[in-house]
Parts: sequence; C-alpha cells; structure tokens
Amino acid sequence: MLMTQYMSLLMANSPYNLILFMVVPMVIAETIAITEIVLLFSSKPLPKVQGLNSICTFISGIVMLILGVFFVKELVLVANEKNLWNGWIDYASALCFMVAVIPLVLMSLLQVNLILRKANKRSKMAVKIVLLSIYLVTSHAAMVFGMLDPTLGMTNAPQVIENSNMHNMPMKMNMEHDSMDMSSMNHDSSKSDEMMNCHEMSK
Repeated sequence: MLMTQYMSLLMANSPYNLILFMVVPMVIAETIAITEIVLLFSSKPLPKVQGLNSICTFISGIVMLILGVFFVKELVLVANEKNLWNGWIDYASALCFMVAVIPLVLMSLLQVNLILRKANKRSKMAVKIVLLSIYLVTSHAAMVFGMLDPTLGMTNAPQVIENSNMHNMPMKMNMEHDSMDMSSMNHDSSKSDEMMNCHEMSK
C-alpha cells in the first residue's frame, strides 16, 4: 500500500519525526485547551494555571512555525520537484498540516499582545478558543488524510501501484537472491559437516 507524503515524513527517522510532528504540538495544544477551560470556570485566580497557559500559548506558535518551515522544505518542495504527489488525499494531508500552523502562530502573537491590542481580556480569550479549535480540526484532518491510502483518491491508481511494485522489484529480487545465497551456504556447510563425520567414522 502506498503512503501519503505526510505519513512518509512521520515514519522517516522513526520515532523522532512522529514525536516532533504529532506528539509535541498535540500535547501543547491540549494543555492550552485544558487550562483555558479551568480558567474559564474558575471562580478565583489561578496564577500557576495562568502561567502554564501563557507559556504553552507562546511556545506553540514558535514550535509550529519551525515545524512548518521544515515541513515545506523537506516534504512540499521535494514532492513538487520530484512529482511525488499521489492524488488529492496526498495534497489534502499536507495542506491541512500547513493550515494548522497559522492559528497557533496567531495565538502566540495574541499572547505577546502584537495583535488585537485594544481588545479586552474576554474578547482575547474568545479569539484564542476559536484559533485553538481551528488548529485541532485542521491538525486532526491532516492525520486522518495522512493515514488514508492515497490511491483511494486517484483515477490512475492501478498504474501507480504497478509502477511502485516495479520500483520495489529490484529490492525484492536482491533480498530473495541474498536469501538463496544464505540457504545455499547453509546447505553446503551441512554437506561439508556430513562428509567430515563420515571421514572420521571411516578412520
């Protein structure tokens, strides 16, 4: 089965890319969501929770911006240059991830008061929740599309699968050849051992 370019990137350098692109951003975003809910329903100030929320909000945009630049450089540009895209599902997974970068960057700018400076605290919280919701939807959409078989969205899927199999055939033939060589060596070794045992018994 073919993989999307998004999933190929996550599987490369395993498990580090998986942790960087999925675990780290999601943990930060979920921490922001949980602390926002706690602060929203709390009847008294919670400075530690507020501090954790502020730190996570600030670093979320920096983390996603770095990941977004790496994503474009290592995946999008390479896939465009080598024509590696496999249908609309492949495009959708990459596009959703790139869109997911935007709301977290805007949240960081909102946290350091670089945007919506004149808005009151409640308005900023509402904007923050909307941006966080957009991130969660788009990032999960990227994961869903990324895990799908891209041939489901391709009209020329049989030809692509055939080309992929032909591309992988030399590797399979080499592996089979190596396996045959190993079995031949084991067979010759057992023959040699039998001859030596017969020779010793004749003595």
